[in-house]
Amino acid sequence: FINDSPDSANVYFINGVMEGIVNNLARIKNLRVLSRTSVEKFRNNTTKTMREIADELDVQYIVEGSGQKTGDQIVLSVQLVETGRDKHLFSKQYNRKWEDIFTLQSEIATLIANRIEAAITPEEVDLIEKKPTTNTAALNMYLRAMDIANHPDVYNNPELGHQRVAYLRRAVALDSAYADALAELGWALGFIG
Repeated sequence: FINDSPDSANVYFINGVMEGIVNNLARIKNLRVLSRTSVEKFRNNTTKTMREIADELDVQYIVEGSGQKTGDQIVLSVQLVETGRDKHLFSKQYNRKWEDIFTLQSEIATLIANRIEAAITPEEVDLIEKKPTTNTAALNMYLRAMDIANHPDVYNNPELGHQRVAYLRRAVALDSAYADALAELGWALGFIG
């Protein structure tokens, strides 16, 4: 997924949306979903074909997308490509309110699974549809913290570590029951001492 916004500060948002969709897909036991680390090197690819990327990753399908957030509006474009035939199984643009982000991530993951005919159990549907928070301001702080967590220098740069903790503390202050933010805060505090 790439940031379509002219504002490079929106990268945290697109990274968070991508992570949410990947996490939802990973909840489906019938699918083999690669980690962000494995696919990150292809994010700004301009030289390899879909088939070359698929061969290197040993996958049959690739999900790609782009998006931006402006105020309380989000625009996402998502494509599912069957790599063997280099064929789009779907290409769709979504224009939604920020408060609908979890529903949108669930909808996209379910659409992907259905298009590739992956079996989804009722329990997996429940996991995919579960919202980790209803507070979008807390989510925003969490996504900013997670973007820092994925920075290659986060464990060697105390300033980044402190910024990450500050975002997580704000997320928890906004939603004290936000389990993902609480767990990540505990993890982050362990690294800054």
